[in-house]
Amino acid sequence: VNAADPGWGSRQADFDDRHWPVMDVPGFWSSSEALTDFDGIVWFRRTFEFPADAPVGATELHLGAIDDQDETWINGRRIGAHLEAGKYNTPRRYRVPADVLHPGTNVVVVRVLDTGLEGGFAGPADAIKLVRTKGEPGVAIGLAGSWRYQIGPALSRMPAPPPPVEMHRNDPSVLYNGM
Repeated sequence: VNAADPGWGSRQADFDDRHWPVMDVPGFWSSSEALTDFDGIVWFRRTFEFPADAPVGATELHLGAIDDQDETWINGRRIGAHLEAGKYNTPRRYRVPADVLHPGTNVVVVRVLDTGLEGGFAGPADAIKLVRTKGEPGVAIGLAGSWRYQIGPALSRMPAPPPPVEMHRNDPSVLYNGM
């Protein structure tokens, strides 16, 4: 799937996404006519304004739970990922390095891989925000609402994964690893 995903250069802050359709986040793909029954990769982009007078300090990006896996960038810099299977209900919280945010327009990009069922941002809306974690409390920028999105490769077009290797508990390497 990763090799088939063009990415469109969309991780970069200056990428032109004006032709991409819009979807409300949070929300599951099954509620979108374009993504009903879609399993695969969808790219999401959202711009936000970071105030020039915002105090410098420890900041986190909160995205709520994402079904299933994600990689996330701000202003073209990768800040985090959840690529493990079975983490569809784990809220995403990524530390944002101090040199990533700048006064004015910033861009957050999330590449979501859904491997079955719903897909998308599980919410709630107040869980999707940029927050300060130290220093002056109460500084938060809500990111729920309209996000641009682009459909990437579908899992149905990918070759089948190799079958799992059957291992018995008495196989020599299994016995060794279990000791």
